[in-house]
Amino acid sequence: MNLFGHQSDSFPIEKVGLADARADLCLSAAQVAAIFDRSLYHDIITSGPFERLRDIRFLGSIDYLYRPKGKKTKKRHTRYQHSLGVGQLALLYSRHYDLPLGEEMLLVASALLHDIGHPPLSHSLEPALKAYHGISHHSLSEKIITGQLAGIEGNVSGVLKKHGVNVDEVISILNGQSDSPHQFLFSSPLNIDTIDGIIRSSLYMTTGALVLSPESVLFALMSSKEGMKNILDNFWILKGQVYKTLIQSEQGLLADFLATSYLNERALRRRAALNSSYEFVKTEAAFKKRNPQLFTMLSLVPQIATGELTSENISDLLLTPETVRMLTNIMGSEITFYRREFYIDYTYKWCTASDLGKRYRQLKIKDSIRIAKFAAGKSKVPNVGYSNARIQKSEEIF
Repeated sequence: MNLFGHQSDSFPIEKVGLADARADLCLSAAQVAAIFDRSLYHDIITSGPFERLRDIRFLGSIDYLYRPKGKKTKKRHTRYQHSLGVGQLALLYSRHYDLPLGEEMLLVASALLHDIGHPPLSHSLEPALKAYHGISHHSLSEKIITGQLAGIEGNVSGVLKKHGVNVDEVISILNGQSDSPHQFLFSSPLNIDTIDGIIRSSLYMTTGALVLSPESVLFALMSSKEGMKNILDNFWILKGQVYKTLIQSEQGLLADFLATSYLNERALRRRAALNSSYEFVKTEAAFKKRNPQLFTMLSLVPQIATGELTSENISDLLLTPETVRMLTNIMGSEITFYRREFYIDYTYKWCTASDLGKRYRQLKIKDSIRIAKFAAGKSKVPNVGYSNARIQKSEEIF
């Protein structure tokens, strides 16, 4: 008996058109058409709101600092490719267990739409979205899915209704409030969003092949074999490494802080420019055109983090006085953030999917560090210093 209460250990990945794991986790147009072979999926993927995700970088501001596998290439991971990856995992699960068509379509539609409301720069703009509009990308997603956000091209709600998918059930699943037996796919510690997100993020940390594939982790979840537990353990360890060396690296912390500081400054000077949440559901290219100063500053994050650029020599660059002033203020600031620590309780042996959180644990700890300490350390390997730690709750990126 596996985690989901089923006997079968077979995992026919060919049921969704793939014979092996994808090397770069980016599906081609032909693969998308072959995998998402129902008209519902095609209509969601070709809708305006979903197409917008092609121009939303996956890791937000961090994506302007690092490249997948360290290669200098125009290829970037996006929320579009991530959403396809999560949708594929939902499809693998559904067809592995031969779920009824209605259940499959509900799960896959929910997976494809889970990030439909991500703003430009993804999680980097989340604090501003909450501060000035009292909403998150989750609530933006809900508004888009239900057709309540004016000015967005494409009717996702109409697509779902056309194919007999209950819009309210999709929202319930994405909010973690569904009584569906498959809710854990979206809300357990090892959920399909996290599986694709962490493994996709790990591509920014290596120039080699993937250690794990999303499909292998899902297979381990669906297997009753004891040896598969090692795959799940390794995935949880990988998640800790992704947070420590990428998301919460010195450059990662600084990039997110810079984005938040810029929008706070802009709001004080031009509050009218932030008076509509519609700005946060534009493409990243449109947002960049409107906010070129922010992206200029993001390009300088590596030099600030390594101490090459300081308040003493920043005036040597060809920057506007306003940009110099903002960067100088940022260099003298302290970043408060939530450090994430992930660990495994090896003493706990789980029996069902609902028990995964007892083995795979995490701490969310409020900490702070002064940006000046980045330069003092001049560390090429991301290594954050902490002070006055205390456990608190925070939202998870994946």
